[in-house]
Amino acid sequence: MENLTAVVRVSCTVFSVLMRVMLAVMFAIFIALVITRYFFSYSPSWSEEVSRFLLVWISMLGAAVLVVYQDHFALHMLVQKLSPKMKLVHSLVVQMVILIVCAVVFYYGIFFAFDARDVFASGSGLSMFWPKLSIPVGMGLMIFYVLVSIVDIIRLLGGAEQSIVPPQTLFMDSTFRQTEGEATTSQQEGRST
Repeated sequence: MENLTAVVRVSCTVFSVLMRVMLAVMFAIFIALVITRYFFSYSPSWSEEVSRFLLVWISMLGAAVLVVYQDHFALHMLVQKLSPKMKLVHSLVVQMVILIVCAVVFYYGIFFAFDARDVFASGSGLSMFWPKLSIPVGMGLMIFYVLVSIVDIIRLLGGAEQSIVPPQTLFMDSTFRQTEGEATTSQQEGRST
């Protein structure tokens, strides 16, 4: 299990760094676009397309990393009322549904990307294969991370003491999940109104 933890840690680190680099490139393109537009009255035709393609890749890689932490935006009101064991069962069911959806999108995403090999973006001249490839790549990564999450949940249901998933704070500054203190405060505020 230590090997799986190491793979998750290294892959999340690589994707986090890669997303930061892509974001920095997007920022540089936007700054260059503003400078060329307002000082030279010139807007490179490729700048908007490349930025959009980078944003798609950032979104798909970020979504994959969120899957391993089960941290996509969700409603947690009802789940918070479950017992710890039932929360794990709920997580297992949700992960199974996500696995099925990701597998279907992955399958069709491969055809979607390869069908666009001969289609080229008008401004940048890039093959549309590259931005569309983000779909099967992102879904493939999500499938891997969902499987890791399922293994982790099954281990925890079986009585394992510790999660095999490295701490989320290594890769992200925030979470969509409420902390226990926030949940208690929200419940008290709901009762007082």
